[in-house]
Amino acid sequence: MPGARQRPDESTCRPSRASTGSCRPARPPRSPPVPERVSEFFEFLKTRIATARKYAPAARDYALFRTLYHAGLRSEEAALLDRPDVHFNRGPFGKLHVRFGKGAHTSGPRPRWVSMLDGLDLVLHWFLDDVRGKFPDSAVLFADESGGALHPGTIRNRLRYLMTLPGRHPAATWPLDGELDDEIRPSLGHVHRGCLPAGGSRHARRAVRGGAARMNIRWKLRMTAAQREVWTGTQLRRLLAEKAGLELSAASVSALFTKEPAQVKLPTLAALCTALECTPNDLFEVDTTPVARPAAPPRPAPDQPKAATARGRSMPPL
Repeated sequence: MPGARQRPDESTCRPSRASTGSCRPARPPRSPPVPERVSEFFEFLKTRIATARKYAPAARDYALFRTLYHAGLRSEEAALLDRPDVHFNRGPFGKLHVRFGKGAHTSGPRPRWVSMLDGLDLVLHWFLDDVRGKFPDSAVLFADESGGALHPGTIRNRLRYLMTLPGRHPAATWPLDGELDDEIRPSLGHVHRGCLPAGGSRHARRAVRGGAARMNIRWKLRMTAAQREVWTGTQLRRLLAEKAGLELSAASVSALFTKEPAQVKLPTLAALCTALECTPNDLFEVDTTPVARPAAPPRPAPDQPKAATARGRSMPPL
């Protein structure tokens, strides 16, 4: 119709933030890269450590992008990490304290703890022992050549530069690009870090370390209580208070009464035995049938010498 304003095609554009009726071209949908492409990218970074003119920045880039990928961090979060934020003794694999985590629009930074899975603890051990000392002394974890913190834009520019080098394919590295953090990180970080449905193992290495040889334990509190005419959580809570002097919330007693707990504190176990006049053997049954433990993957010993190139450069363990 002459003079009428045509509506933009929603399939090919998306409205801009200002409600002017204009639109920007829609980004084509992308899917996460296959593990082979990501492995190829890190192998390329590893090769650069041995051949780059400046060893320290190449080694720092390797540790930095490993941290972005395995910990699911944004470039802004990684740039603000300090050396004291790396806690190797916290949890089975160590954790990173992300003090300036991304928050909502109206909130400030939200700190969180991130486990160092998939060998990230080994990479950061190598980085702190052999690489970080080649930069000026400061608290910054991933420092620039003056010892200051890398700017998030510098991290993104480094990635773009690596993507333009001969032999690089953009599809191998686009999930690491900080420009796409807001769209990619919520899915890539969670998928990579192993969120599986019920019945699966959240962390493959932790499952292997635990092994299939763990004993099966059957929680029998409800049956033991019923044999003593205790039928409800309210009755059990009253007995705990009267006989053992233990005050538990109704929700805690209900959870003990109706579910199998992952762990029970010794004082709580002793109070249950006192209240029900029983022994720990009456509260749980342990199946000691031996089960073959799967072979654990080899893990380099802490004092194992690191591989070095002909030029005498320390190489990452992964």
